[in-house]
Amino acid sequence: MQETLHEREANEEHVTFTTEERLDISKKSQENQTKITKKPVTETKTVEVSLTREKISIERRPPSGQTQAQSPLQSQEDIKIPLKREEIKVTKKPYVKEEVKKKEGVY
Repeated sequence: MQETLHEREANEEHVTFTTEERLDISKKSQENQTKITKKPVTETKTVEVSLTREKISIERRPPSGQTQAQSPLQSQEDIKIPLKREEIKVTKKPYVKEEVKKKEGVY
């Protein structure tokens, strides 16, 4: 007995494969080093400061009618007038501007 084409197709099995993917996960440890350098930096600053000083002025004027003549001076005479003035005094003081914290650990 001979099978017909239709009977042969009915007896054949069709196999279909299903696939899936598996992920292979691993981790690698790496150690890095960081170098922290602290160095001084010099800056030039210009600051305006108001200073006060005393000045003396001598005014010459013609004599008034009530001024009397005196005899000429025979020796040199010095007159001392103290004058005050402010001067700038600049000092540098170190101070803590900020803190830097270093942490080590596994994150």
